[in-house]
Amino acid sequence: MYEMLRHMPPPLGLGKKCPARVAYKRLVRMNMPISDTDLTVHFTSTLMALIRTALDIKLAAGGIKQHECDTDLRKEISSVWPNLSQKTLDLLVPPHKRFVIAWSELHPIAKDYAYYFSSHNVYTRIDYMCIHRTFLPELNTASIPTIS
Repeated sequence: MYEMLRHMPPPLGLGKKCPARVAYKRLVRMNMPISDTDLTVHFTSTLMALIRTALDIKLAAGGIKQHECDTDLRKEISSVWPNLSQKTLDLLVPPHKRFVIAWSELHPIAKDYAYYFSSHNVYTRIDYMCIHRTFLPELNTASIPTIS
């Protein structure tokens, strides 16, 4: 996917000069379902995700707001194409899995995911880490030991 996005010119793709970090963040934002059997993505899902992220169609910062946007988009697609099968609708707008973004779950009130490093005079963003919902209690009690 990364190579394909780099070979496609903007606005749909990223272009050849796009940094890898930006490309991978866009791939995470696309939220494409990966097949459990052979670890591939479906063409219809990929095309819809490309169009949706490029045009910013019903996208939110994540979490519950993204679920609401996906539900709204599914309703709109169903109203435009009432005879569309559930399988095709799931390819266009993937149903949510049991994975969550760890930062959003641990810090539900935090709105800003950026930190300022005064020594370097730069801002940086937290990268997303998706985990299975059943591991959230263990993540809450996890700690980083200090080395003495």
